[in-house]
Amino acid sequence: MNRNISRTMTRATGLALILLGIAGLVWQPVQHASPAENTPHYTADGKLILPANYRDWNYLSSGLGMTYAKSGPDDHPMFTNVYAAPEAYHAFLKTGQWPDGTMLVMEMYSSGTEGSINKGGYYQLASMGGVEAHVKDSSRPGDLWKFYGFEEDGKPAEARGNNNPCTQCHTKNGGVEDTFVQFYPTLRPVARAKGTLRPGTDVEKPAAAAAK
Repeated sequence: MNRNISRTMTRATGLALILLGIAGLVWQPVQHASPAENTPHYTADGKLILPANYRDWNYLSSGLGMTYAKSGPDDHPMFTNVYAAPEAYHAFLKTGQWPDGTMLVMEMYSSGTEGSINKGGYYQLASMGGVEAHVKDSSRPGDLWKFYGFEEDGKPAEARGNNNPCTQCHTKNGGVEDTFVQFYPTLRPVARAKGTLRPGTDVEKPAAAAAK
C-alpha cells in the first residue's frame, strides 16, 4: 500500500476516534428510573420519601386558581401541576383504575402576569407553594389513599390523619376512586370508555353526545 495513503487512513481513523470520544462526552443516554423507584418508599418511622425524579413522570394536567368553595376573583391564582408514576399511568390506560402502589405528585406555583412580552394571561413563577403526594398503598394502616404534604426542603412527610378533609373530599368527589381524574384530559376519556368514571363527575360532554 502506498505510504501516503496509509498515513492518510491512519490520520482519518485517529480523527474519527477523537470525534467519537468527544461525542461520547457530550451525549449521554437518559437514565430512567427503575419501576422500583416509582413506588412508595418510607423512612423507618413511616414517613413518605418524596421521589426525586417525579418531574420525569407522566404529566397529567395543570390547574389554575382551582378552588372547591365559592370565592371571589383571585388576582394571583395558584398553578397546580400533577404527575403520575409511569407504571401507574400505563396501568390506568389499560384498566381505567389505579393499581396498588400508585403515586401522584402535585406541585404548586405562584402565578405572574404582564412580564417580559406577555400582556395577558398567567405564567408560572419560580416560587413554589408546596408539594403534595397522593398515594394508594394497602400495606400502610388506615385509609387506602393517603395524602402527604412536603415543605420546600423536601424532607420525608407524615401522612395526614385518617378521615382528614382532603381524603373526605376526594372520597366523596373523586372521578375514579379517590382521584380527580375528571380534571385530567388524557385520563378522563379512558375512564369514560372503561366505565370507571363516577357518574356525575364528568366535566365535559363526550364528543358523541355533544354532536347530537
